[in-house]
Amino acid sequence: PDSGQEGLLGACVPCGARWSLALLSLSTGRFEAGSLPEQEARGVLLSFAPQEILVPAGVALSDLGIPRVERERDLFSPAAGEALLRQRLGVRTLEGLGFEEGEPSLGAAGAVLRYVEETQFRPTGHLQPLKRIWTRCGLLLDPSSQRNLDLVEGRGGSLFTLLNRCRTPMGRRLLRRWILQPLNDPEAIGQRQEAVAHLLETPGRHRTLQELLSGLGDAERA
Repeated sequence: PDSGQEGLLGACVPCGARWSLALLSLSTGRFEAGSLPEQEARGVLLSFAPQEILVPAGVALSDLGIPRVERERDLFSPAAGEALLRQRLGVRTLEGLGFEEGEPSLGAAGAVLRYVEETQFRPTGHLQPLKRIWTRCGLLLDPSSQRNLDLVEGRGGSLFTLLNRCRTPMGRRLLRRWILQPLNDPEAIGQRQEAVAHLLETPGRHRTLQELLSGLGDAERA
């Protein structure tokens, strides 16, 4: 099944006890950025599992087991990143997206966007508007934990394989994210359980929804 892992890129700019990150999925257009404490940032990167991670040249960064690509430090400048993002998004300010002027994470976001434009030789208009990375609503599982628990891969099957009854590629990618980043907020858990219970209690509506979804293409990659 399509797990949506293709074309995952990351950028990281360590700054003291915090790391500024940017995450981008070429396949779905997912584009996120934020500054987090080092340990939390490591968890986010390992959970996202990009094929490459961009870092400023000469900056010391502990080994994450992810191939690194060193780029000129100027490319990670928050001012340069903000200018590039405003130009590509056609906006005068990024405040509407929740980012203040000069935020360090904008440097990481600009660096990864510029890298994509230089290496993919194609427009990036399919990218979603930049969003802030949020980690408070879910647990972060590193690749070692993912393998040991057979969450999405395993010789004898996985939790993903057991649960996957999704009718669309978008659903399969969403299920994978839910498994790899389980909720830890009681209110959010309750809301999800109520939604599942409603579908189980109304089988007719459940079947109709499945039939409708079966006819959908991959809207995220359209």
